[in-house]
Amino acid sequence: MWQDIKIYTNYKDEKIISQRIEVSGSLYEYRDRKIIADFGNFRISFNYNSENLNGIWKEHNIKKNTTVTVIFDNHK
Repeated sequence: MWQDIKIYTNYKDEKIISQRIEVSGSLYEYRDRKIIADFGNFRISFNYNSENLNGIWKEHNIKKNTTVTVIFDNHK
């Protein structure tokens, strides 16, 4: 089952969720999903390349229960 790791939101209320799943032992697979609609236990989303993030986002770390502001610049 996929676990949410971090949730990113911007001023437009767009939401990107970083997730991981245990593949075998201590091996994990990661993915990012752009959320179109969130109904609690049911989400409508699609795979998203987090390298496309640009601008100011709030990053909520679920495990640490912390929220910080991060600035992504994809014009490196």
